[in-house]
Formats: sequence, C-alpha cells, structure tokens
Amino acid sequence: MKYQLFVLVMSVVACGGGTPEPAAVEPSTEGAVSKCEPKPALAATAKATPKVLVCDDKEKLPAATDACNGGDPAQCYVVGSCFAMQILMIGDKDPVQRAKAIEMGKKAMRVACDGGIADGCYSRAGMIENQTTNRRAREEACEDVIRACHLGKQAGCMSCLACGS
Repeated sequence: MKYQLFVLVMSVVACGGGTPEPAAVEPSTEGAVSKCEPKPALAATAKATPKVLVCDDKEKLPAATDACNGGDPAQCYVVGSCFAMQILMIGDKDPVQRAKAIEMGKKAMRVACDGGIADGCYSRAGMIENQTTNRRAREEACEDVIRACHLGKQAGCMSCLACGS
C-alpha cells in the first residue's frame, strides 16, 4: 500500500501536478474584425439573387449563356444554377460529363460571385468536390464562403466558421 501511494504521488508530481499552470495568454482581439462577419461596405454593394429560369428553355438559356460569356453576373448565376442542376442529375453515372458540368458551373458562379451575388459564391463553394480530403479544394471553397459572408449571406458566415483562421 505504501508503495502504491508513493507511485501515485510521484506520478502526479511527474505530470506537473501540484505546480501552478502558467496563465494562458489570449491573443488581443481589440480592433480585430472576424473574417466570418459581413463587411457592411461590401454587403452594401451586393446584388440580389436573380430568379432562375427553367434550364431546358431552348430560347432563354442560350441568351443567358451569351450574356454570361459577356460577363453579366446575373446571367452567369442563372447559367451556373443550371449546371448545378445538371451535376445533381448526372450524379455518379457519367464522371466525364459530371467533371465538365462542375468546371463550367464553377466558371459561371465565379463571375456571379465576383459580380457581388453572394449566392453565387456560396453555390460555387458547394460545387468544389473532395473538400474533406483535398486541402487546396477546401481552401478554395473557404474563399468562396468567406466572400459570401462578406457580401451578407448568413449561411456563408456559418460555413466560414468551419474554415478556421
């Protein structure tokens, strides 16, 4: 019994028991702004999410595609949303077509995002695959959700929190 008590006391002492822990030094947050909060100046320039058309509309979709190719953020959101639907419909049936749809959807949503449409940023982040296993993919998606947050999309701010600092 004496030996067991001695071992217990020595174990506690060896592990730092009985000695005060140094106080944790917290970084100063004075004047710091979280990256996961809307930026009022940027949010003021945000554009409303456009109404999405029926993606198999043979008249409107080509016109929207032409406008997107010309740099129209609203029409790029429309086109990107159609690619997002195509990605969902393809699923795992055709990996080549799926990859093409993802590439085109991300390009369209990039223009929408850069043009101030927060939902374009958030949707683009959702098109980026392998975020859990590919660090660069995760960083790319985080850039988009942070921008969505800065533009005022609350879901972007919640997703931003998962990106870390």
